[in-house]
Amino acid sequence: MARWSHDELIILIAAYHRYGLKELNRGKPVCRALANSFGRSESAIERQARNLDDFVRRKGIQHGGRLLTQLWKRYRRHLPELYRKANEVIKRNHWNLKKF
Repeated sequence: MARWSHDELIILIAAYHRYGLKELNRGKPVCRALANSFGRSESAIERQARNLDDFVRRKGIQHGGRLLTQLWKRYRRHLPELYRKANEVIKRNHWNLKKF
């Protein structure tokens, strides 16, 4: 299983904020678009989104990893900066995703 990159996690956090956990479930268009862009399964997207949701609700990540924790703490109160960064990541990686 490949480690999640900084860029993938930026997009995941932005998508979580913009669309909510329900839209990051398998079979949902947002989840499918992220999976296709990242080269991951929809299950992997959903699992990492649930890790993030656990952190947000319980104030601690058990399975999300250090990078997810760091990025969440950095951007949780700075959504305009997060969305700007996410749009830069989308453009740099040529991912076929909607802008935030």
